[in-house]
Amino acid sequence: MIPLKATRGEVVVDDVGGERNRSYVHRSHRQDGILTFVVLTTCVGNLQNTPMRMLMRRFAHKPALSQQHLSSPSVITLLSRRPIPDHIIPPLRHHARYRLRPISSTSVNRKKMGTDNEVPSAPKVEARAAELFLDIEQALASTKLGKDRWYILALAALVGGTEPEMADQLYLHIISKPEFQSTSARQSLVRRLREALVKLVSIVGVCKPLEAIIAIAKVEKEEDRDYSFSREHWQCDKENHDKGMDWMRQIYTHNVESTLDLFKAHQDFRWISTEITYGLYLSDRQTLDDLDTELVVLVGIMIQNLRLETHWHIRGTRRIGVSREDVETIIECVRKVAKLMGTSLSKIPTVEEVEKDV
Repeated sequence: MIPLKATRGEVVVDDVGGERNRSYVHRSHRQDGILTFVVLTTCVGNLQNTPMRMLMRRFAHKPALSQQHLSSPSVITLLSRRPIPDHIIPPLRHHARYRLRPISSTSVNRKKMGTDNEVPSAPKVEARAAELFLDIEQALASTKLGKDRWYILALAALVGGTEPEMADQLYLHIISKPEFQSTSARQSLVRRLREALVKLVSIVGVCKPLEAIIAIAKVEKEEDRDYSFSREHWQCDKENHDKGMDWMRQIYTHNVESTLDLFKAHQDFRWISTEITYGLYLSDRQTLDDLDTELVVLVGIMIQNLRLETHWHIRGTRRIGVSREDVETIIECVRKVAKLMGTSLSKIPTVEEVEKDV
């Protein structure tokens, strides 16, 4: 790597993957032996071929923080056995902060013994995410949906849309609240979030919920982890079928058979709907109740801009007792998430258009 000389306000240029990338040095200072740079850059290369990776190979003894959250403000501490020149600047992705510090063998030994008081900075919630979450929470506070459902809506919209990795932002925002300061409260919370993600598998596929639960796992404290296994003893049997059909009838009422008849020539989809979507996923009531579940389904479908299924589940949400006004509030909140993601919801029917079918 070619060393980059930089002072405040200076533009530096580096070559990453054959592309010229301009990096603007926003701030640099040294304090307590730690050299800190804040750099704005056009660098879009992945970590395998960026100067950051080369810098780690050259100087790092051990990264003190894993390479996560690199698309948002981050702190990465590199521990080096030899001095790091002041002029070494790693071009970063977006806005990030890197701390580079030399360490001695004594420091390494203290770290191995668990007595090193160097602690990575706690992950922070982005301002745009916090603003969105507060907006949704306040909007649902005026409804009869209850105080613990706003984050189910937010999670389903983010994961069903284009931002499943923002699940960590949602989790961090929630656990900052006074009522989630105990381990038991956080374990209860993660069970609800996890079950919402499990149910979303039947609505959006498995990949996005996987991204979301991995993002949450990266910011969970070990003592807050919950190791329960909700479907450990699940069987695809008559009981499963009956539970699935019972819940489907509550949502579709007199439309059940006509809906299933859509799959007369495609029996695999009828079986998936009754045994898996409703049997395995949506009828499970160990963690989420009826309203939680239908909220996950409605929002997860709506954020995908699906006209027919959104119609079915606006209707289903009304049929299980949610008022017309509260459904309209749900739709407004989903549109707020869609706006943040830049997602179009041009095909979504209004509550008024569905009401005659309820």
